[in-house]
Parts: sequence; C-alpha cells; structure tokens
Amino acid sequence: MHKWIYYAMSLVRVVTGFRRPIRVLTILLGPRLRRPTRVSLRAGPEFLVRSKMDVWCLKETWLDRFYERQVGPIGLDWRIIDIGAGIGDFTVLAAQAALLGTVLAFEPLPDSYRMLADNLARNACSNVHAEAVAVGGHGGSLSIGAASGDPLQTTADASRRGSEVVPVPCVALEEVITRLFPEACDLAKMDCEGAEFDIILASPASALQKIQRFVLEYHDWPPHDHLMLSDRLTSLGYCVRTTPNAVHGETGYLYAWKGDLPHARRHPKLTLHPPR
Repeated sequence: MHKWIYYAMSLVRVVTGFRRPIRVLTILLGPRLRRPTRVSLRAGPEFLVRSKMDVWCLKETWLDRFYERQVGPIGLDWRIIDIGAGIGDFTVLAAQAALLGTVLAFEPLPDSYRMLADNLARNACSNVHAEAVAVGGHGGSLSIGAASGDPLQTTADASRRGSEVVPVPCVALEEVITRLFPEACDLAKMDCEGAEFDIILASPASALQKIQRFVLEYHDWPPHDHLMLSDRLTSLGYCVRTTPNAVHGETGYLYAWKGDLPHARRHPKLTLHPPR
C-alpha cells in the first residue's frame, strides 16, 4: 500500500512540477520512447529525455529534492562533484545554484554523456566541466553493466544481474580531488549504481576528508551493505543519515557531512549514524 501511495503522490508532483504534464505522464505511463524528446520543468530548465527513468530522475532531483534534504541548499560558490551524472538532472540543478562555483560531472556511458552535454548546453551551464569517465577508488578501467533498455541502470558488478558488461575508463577519486579540487570540495553527489562502495571504501582517507558533504544513492547488493559506507564515513568524523527508498528495499539515500549543518532538515524516516 505504501508503494502505491508513493506512486500516486509522485504523479501529482509530476502534474504540478512539469510544463505540459499530460505529455510527461504519457512518457511515464505509455510505451517506450522511440526517440529522445524534450520536457520542461515549471522551475525553468528543459531536458532531453529518452526513457521513463530519465523523467523519474528529474522528478526525484528537481521536485522531491532528494539530494538536498540534509545538506542543502547548495551554496553560491560551492565546488561540487557529480559522479554518475546521467543526463544531467543534478548537474544542471547544481550549476544553476552554484553560479559562482564549479561543478565537475562524470558520466562514463557514451549515450548518457551525449545527452548530458546536450542538456548542459540547452540550459547554458557554463560553470560545468564534464568528463566521459567513471570514478572509482582506483584508476584504470571499470566494467559496468547497461541494463536492457535503460542505460542509466548500471553497476560495477553487473554480471551477477545478467546485464551486458561494458568496459569504460575510470579515474580515481583521489586524482579528481588532487587535479581539480586540491584544497577542498563542498559536495560530492553519487548515483553510480554500486560503484559507491569502491569509491568510499577504497579511496584514501586524505581524499575523502577534503569533501565537506556527501549525498548518494546506495545499492545494497551482497556482499555490500550501506552500513559499510556509514561505518567508513563515521570513522572519518562525518555525521551520517540514511533513509530507505520508498519502493525498493535494497536502495536508499545516504547523507554525510562534517560539523553542524543548522539548515539540515529533520526527516522522521532518516536514521542517524553519529561520528565516532
């Protein structure tokens, strides 16, 4: 029942949050799109989308504000890393909020990267540096999976789920920090379908601790569990909160930050993991 209430509320948000909502509902409830199409939010941005999942990501990022629930609002001069940028739903939001800052966007899948570049240009995001690579705990290459019919759904261990494995170049988080944000990073957002474990668990503490805030979607696929992420970050002095996905029990959101965030919103379904 809870799942269907969530879906019903989401459709209401789509109707009130998108321009031409009937067209957007048709994408969500109708057959698979044959070609990319444009959708616009009432807040202003316009995006090229290719699937139901693209629209759903826009709904979660722009209307639900999942990535800002504990660490927002984004500061005007923030330095931000977007790992798993997809079509640019969060990248555009961050770029428009941090007008005097810089956003680094990483998206390894070629089709997604092309749409990311298109959506950045479409929304005149001049403060974004985008790269067509994955980010991990180590550099080199990474095998990710393109789930059938929806290339946004990827995982570093896709072979276990029967998905096609695609090799992509990978840069270490430590290198990203050293090369592009050597002093500090205000926010790192991750939606990388399982690669968050390699990034958080394998990156050196010196690199992680240059990041003031983390927001990520976690994916609990054995042997990995989001408590492993919480334990690593709390051991480094971060305060961590987690909340499960409203529909899928194996996924959820994790928020981590250093020090006090007086603007952080309290949410009854968030679980607090205090720093050690």
